[in-house]
Amino acid sequence: MIDHERRRWVGAGVAVVAGVSAPAGGGSLTALYESARHSVVAVGTFNHLRNPQFKFLGSGFAVGPGTRVATCAHVIAGLDTAANEVLAIAVPRNASDPPRAFEARVFGRGTIADLATLDFFGPKLNPLTLGQPADATAGTDVVMIGFPLGTAMGLVAAIHRGVIAANTPSHVPAQSSAGLTAQAVLASRLNVLELLQLDLTAYPGNSGSPLIDTVTGAVVGVVNMGLVKGNRETAFSQPTGISYAVPVKYLLPLVPGG
Repeated sequence: MIDHERRRWVGAGVAVVAGVSAPAGGGSLTALYESARHSVVAVGTFNHLRNPQFKFLGSGFAVGPGTRVATCAHVIAGLDTAANEVLAIAVPRNASDPPRAFEARVFGRGTIADLATLDFFGPKLNPLTLGQPADATAGTDVVMIGFPLGTAMGLVAAIHRGVIAANTPSHVPAQSSAGLTAQAVLASRLNVLELLQLDLTAYPGNSGSPLIDTVTGAVVGVVNMGLVKGNRETAFSQPTGISYAVPVKYLLPLVPGG
């Protein structure tokens, strides 16, 4: 049920932890997780006529003013307006209470990288600190926090630890063969997208998860995709252990003052 005046979903309050979003100075992973997980949300669609009303599409995390969420652009591509869906984020609470969902709208999209930011209509969350472009380098110890199983086992954020294995170049593919003109091929060669290769395993639900430097507590990338053997259906049974993230430098322009 929607409170039209305040443009937010009606429900119980959201517990928000005060203070910094992630510990700096090489704190324990337990402390980092306990602090940062309150900033990590599920991104999906909402329709009050279906069951369940919230449909999970991917992960995201609070940035900027605390009512803005960063995620991957392909996560929100699943919105079906013809089916009366609206974008929404779901905020996990404790194990005994269901998550609370809030309507959201697109604030910005990356022109090259697969990133998007959403503004949601609800109480502020603690925004995660965004690192500097130079922070996302090979050899950096990192963790990702997101929802690899979606809502299948309840909305519980999971932490995975790894290392940035390499900074690798990539290209934005054409949407179809019709787009493979000489001009498009040239533009593709000029618009090289840098990706972070990770030695941790990301699953489809992890798209949009923050990649956090374990020493500084700052976000250095956004988990984007996992390289799997086969297709999406075999991602859980045959992961390769190689995943990718978009460096934070592509997110910074989408979070003014972030």
